[in-house]
Amino acid sequence: MIRTLILRILSRLSRWLHPPLTLEIAPTAKVIQGAGVRLKGTIRVGENAVLIIGEQVQFSGDLNIGEGCKVTIGDRCEFSNISITLLDKSEWVMGADCICDAPAAFPNKIWLENGRLEMNDHVRIQAEILVRFGGVLRMGTWSSINYLSEIRCEEQITIGEYCLFSYEVCIYDTNTHSVNWQERRERIPLRGAEIKRPGTKPVWIGDDVWIGKGASILKGATIGSKSIIGMRTSVPAGVYPEGSRIVSPKPILLNNPN
Repeated sequence: MIRTLILRILSRLSRWLHPPLTLEIAPTAKVIQGAGVRLKGTIRVGENAVLIIGEQVQFSGDLNIGEGCKVTIGDRCEFSNISITLLDKSEWVMGADCICDAPAAFPNKIWLENGRLEMNDHVRIQAEILVRFGGVLRMGTWSSINYLSEIRCEEQITIGEYCLFSYEVCIYDTNTHSVNWQERRERIPLRGAEIKRPGTKPVWIGDDVWIGKGASILKGATIGSKSIIGMRTSVPAGVYPEGSRIVSPKPILLNNPN
C-alpha cells in the first residue's frame, strides 16, 4: 500500500519535472523530424509554418511558430528552460550543436516578430532576444552570451566567431522607442508598444571579442576583432579598431573634505 503510494507520487513528480509533449500542428503546416529526437513541453506549428528538426535534438520548453514562419534546427542542438515565439513570417535558422538554455531562475526567452535569427554551429544563447521590424541577427560559430543579457535587433546585428559575452550584457541596434516625446505619450497608454520602427543603426562585432559583465553596446557601434569591452562600459556609435580595449572613463575624484 505504502509502496504503491510512493510510486504514484514519484510518477507525478517525474511528469512535473519532465513534462510530456503537447504538440499542435495546423493542417497546412510542415514538420520534418530526424532520428533520435527527444521533445518535451509545448510545440505549436501554425498555418503554412515549417519546422525542421535535425538528428539527436533535445528540446524542453515552449515553441510557438506562427503562421508563415519557419524554424530549422541543426543536429544535436539542445534546448531547456526556454520560451520561443515566432510571428509575422519570421525565420530562425541554426547550425549543429547549438545550445539555448538558462538557469531555472532566469528563463530564456526568444521572440521574433517579422525578424530573422541566424546561428552558426556551436552557438550558445542564454539571453533574452527580441528581433522585430524586419531585423536580422547573426551569430558566428562558437559565440555565446550568458543569462540576464539582452539583445534587441530591429535592423541588423552581426556577431563574429568565438565571441564571449558575460552576464547582463545589452546589445541594441535601436532606440527601442521614439525620441519624440509626443509620440511616446501616444504609445504609453498601450504600454509603450511601438507600431513602427524607431531610429536604428547596424551593430557589427568582429571575431574573438570579449564583453564584460554589465556592458552595453549601442546602435551604430562597430567593434573590431579581438577587442575587449570592460565591465559596465557603455559603447556608443563609432568605429573601434581591431584589438581595442574599451573601458569606462575613470571617475573624477573630489577633494577629500577631511
